[in-house]
Amino acid sequence: VHNNKMDTAKLHEALLNSYNPDATARKQAEVVLDASKQWPGAVRSYYDIAITDGVDSGIRLAAAIRLKALISSDDWNEPNSKVSQDDRTYMKATLVGQLCNCPKLVRKQLLEFLRYVMSYDFPDKWPSLADEILSHLKGNDVSKMDGALFALRKLVKRYQTIEGERRKNEVDTMTNMFFEILVQIFEHVNKLSPTQNDDVATIQKLLLKIFYSTNYKKCCPLLMSNTNLLQRWMECILFTLKQPCENNANNDSVCWLTKKWVGHCIYALLTYYTAQHPDGPNKEFGKSWVEHFGTHFCEVMMEMIVTTGRRMSAKATCRLIACIQSGVMSRKIYDKLSSNIDKVLTEGLFPLLAFNEDDMELWESNPQDYIRKYWGLDDLETEYNDPKSHALSLSHVLCLPTKKFFDQNLLTRYLNFILTVLTKTQDRNNLDAMRSRYAAFTAIGGLRKVLKKKPQILDSIEGLFAQHLMPDYESRFGFVRANAIHTAAYYAKMLTWKEPKHFQEILNKNIQLMRDPDLPVRIKAGMSLRKVLAVPIAGDFIKPILRELIQACFSLMNEIDSEDLVRTLEVIIDKFGADLHTEAMDLCSALVQHFLKSTKNGTVVDEETTAAGSTCVHAISALIGAVRQHPETVMALQVACIPLVTNLLKVECSEFLEDSLRLITIIILYSRTITPEFWQVYHSIFAAFEFSSEWAAKHFLAPIDNFISKDPAAFVSDENRIIVFMKFCKSILETKDITNSQQMIAPKLIEVVLHYCKDHHANLDRYIPGFYDMILARMNSQEEKGKVLQIGLCSTILNGLWYNASATLQYLESHGVTSAFFAVLFDLLRPEQAPSDAVEGEKPACAYEKFGRLQDLKIITLAVTEVLSLGLSGPLPAFFTPEIRQQLAITALMMDINRYEYLKDAVEESEEEDSDSEINFMDLQGGGDELGGFMLGDEDLQKLCNDARLAEGDAGFLLDDDDDDDDISWSVIDEINQAQRLKSYLEALQSCNANAFQAFVAAANQINPQIINTLNASIAWNDEQCKKSR
Repeated sequence: VHNNKMDTAKLHEALLNSYNPDATARKQAEVVLDASKQWPGAVRSYYDIAITDGVDSGIRLAAAIRLKALISSDDWNEPNSKVSQDDRTYMKATLVGQLCNCPKLVRKQLLEFLRYVMSYDFPDKWPSLADEILSHLKGNDVSKMDGALFALRKLVKRYQTIEGERRKNEVDTMTNMFFEILVQIFEHVNKLSPTQNDDVATIQKLLLKIFYSTNYKKCCPLLMSNTNLLQRWMECILFTLKQPCENNANNDSVCWLTKKWVGHCIYALLTYYTAQHPDGPNKEFGKSWVEHFGTHFCEVMMEMIVTTGRRMSAKATCRLIACIQSGVMSRKIYDKLSSNIDKVLTEGLFPLLAFNEDDMELWESNPQDYIRKYWGLDDLETEYNDPKSHALSLSHVLCLPTKKFFDQNLLTRYLNFILTVLTKTQDRNNLDAMRSRYAAFTAIGGLRKVLKKKPQILDSIEGLFAQHLMPDYESRFGFVRANAIHTAAYYAKMLTWKEPKHFQEILNKNIQLMRDPDLPVRIKAGMSLRKVLAVPIAGDFIKPILRELIQACFSLMNEIDSEDLVRTLEVIIDKFGADLHTEAMDLCSALVQHFLKSTKNGTVVDEETTAAGSTCVHAISALIGAVRQHPETVMALQVACIPLVTNLLKVECSEFLEDSLRLITIIILYSRTITPEFWQVYHSIFAAFEFSSEWAAKHFLAPIDNFISKDPAAFVSDENRIIVFMKFCKSILETKDITNSQQMIAPKLIEVVLHYCKDHHANLDRYIPGFYDMILARMNSQEEKGKVLQIGLCSTILNGLWYNASATLQYLESHGVTSAFFAVLFDLLRPEQAPSDAVEGEKPACAYEKFGRLQDLKIITLAVTEVLSLGLSGPLPAFFTPEIRQQLAITALMMDINRYEYLKDAVEESEEEDSDSEINFMDLQGGGDELGGFMLGDEDLQKLCNDARLAEGDAGFLLDDDDDDDDISWSVIDEINQAQRLKSYLEALQSCNANAFQAFVAAANQINPQIINTLNASIAWNDEQCKKSR
């Protein structure tokens, strides 16, 4: 136990020596400071040092930082807390007062300390906190009240994340206690001179923040009921908005920050009272607030944008534009502003689109940062605080009449204004003129979605580009050239290009500028190229220069890590890769080298390099898909990719796990076979699962499926491959953190084994009981099982009956679960009762709709037929009484008829909708949200599982560019005519047991007298569709 005064002195000395020039003294000090984490009195000692006036401010700051770090990791209400009750009481009693007197940097750390203490003790163990804050707000000494306001801001900020009755009660308490005195403070500081005193502006900013937290999304009940108080608050906020700031548009200026927070406050209220149309008492109050306050705020903001927009700080400008955009959704506000809408567009928003001095400075001094800020991963944050983005957004809203009361002719007038600007800015050497041209084409680019809905206007854009845009490719100003590229790329696919030479010129200029002297121009040309290549006629111009173009892409990728550049290369490979099979190995090697370079051998550096590396792996996948018509090339790429995918499956490269699994899936998909060397990757996949997170489980399905289905003989030939597979499935089913839909991976993969390895059962049979063990364990567990998983588990046993009915029945009998399993099956198949409110004539849910996959209906028919066929040649277990056999036969028949009628109706509906297109029977076989599949809800995974398997018995998932969005899967059983097998069983039954057959026919005719004829139709239809599919 340490004496507190001794601890405080010792820590003060250690903090002092931590700045000592002598390395030995600093090291000894760090030892003491690290050891203090275990001292019972350390928190109090650091607190005392931080609040003591006579101590050096640097030492006080260091103590406050240590204090915050200690309290953040130690809830002092825990039994093992090192903070005594006396120390807690003392610190809570003095903290608010110390916040009003300590230096600013120390106060910032103490406020974080306050936040942690509030999270532990307020309100139950610190009920006096609000009263203590209130006591320090009384009086007119601004310098003494800011600490209390900071504390109050920390206290009320948490109401932004609290919902429901608790928020209402606590907000009511706080506003009733503080809002009268806060508005008095607000009125007092507004009479001072904020432009001359940052401390006063800081008080205004704090008051606005407190207002925002307590009136988050809508006005608090106190202001809704007290008109006078509301009026005073709105007047104070409006005064702060109008208060002039210095012309220097410094984002860090406290004065401009107050404008930003005015924007936050008013935007929240405008959004709620204009866009969400609140009901009840909020509706009438909202109408009144919009009429008396919202309209006036928008008028002032619009005037500020027009008169001082370019001199305002970026953040303040963005918030005010956002308020106007939200406000114009109200007819009252729009009507009030309508006379000035043209003015705000042409004099307020348009000038914000110009290439300004800050842009020019960044372009010239640090072009890499310019690229990252505006075109890289930082662009989302940039967009939120970029006046250009907000100006374009408001222009888009105003020019696209989303409301009936919007001016329908505004777009035409704005385009005429832009055309006038382009006509007047022909002096290519005038910087100001070029900045205006930049704004004009930026505006045109921002209106692309509006013009897409205006075909008559859109048709004129090609001529405008030919006259005004194409000369800008030759501008001596790099930003003009880059903007020309950017704008043309936006419209490339939208235009019909009545004059192909215009498109050819744009494409040629884009490619030429990939070697521009200015780095941002080169990068923008490379990024934009993929949009230009989306034009159908682009291929005619690209093929002759394809190899040079790819080399230019690699040159740009070596200059800067950019996801968009790699995407451009991916598009080129995807569209023209078939012509590159002779260079495929070199391309793959270059992509691998770029991946290793940009990610430092797979070790992620930051978010941007991760995205670039990920896109690089996608490009390799695209390359393999593009050369799929050249089997020798694909096999060579399979071997070449082994080191890359093996490295990507290591724990240090976990960021690329999903990409590596997708690449493996693609490699196997297009390969004729799997080499022994690549089978080593199979084991690496299961090793990667050990360190992967729960969300990643779904991504393992496709590659493991492809390994097994591509080469089932190789799979069963190696005992270790089967064992690791079984461990994986068992782990999936037993892991509680994995959702039911993700646990479906195990039944689906076991299904793949049972389907594809049936002809190789000699090496597999001894492992089958292990699969059943894990399935039954999950079925019998107390863990929650959704409908999808329950069906999946049941389907696994059904697949086992089709795989080997005799052995599977023997297993069920030995475990005494035969009757229980079929009871579950019959329960799942039981017709649903029509709800009381069902529409007359509406069909009840059919078996397909209950099961979710057509393949399940087929496997039921096959499995039941296999079981019943055993009974023709020998005895079945006692469970299978004549009644049960008849019920099973009826079940098999109904499942086939259900499936046949659904598919037949689907084909007929498709033919009615589009008589020119043919529907493929196999397109209806498998997956997705409506027609079956893996039911995992993962679009990327489903895209790997579309279309049919490779022809001539080759397995693996096949991708088709034209069907990229279809969720389709295929199984080896799809070429089996289950209806024919069922009919063969019935014919055999008729020969050996006529009475049983007649009883079956009678029962079937009670369901539908034409059901046997329907079975015959199903046989013929299945034969026909399977032939089409092949």
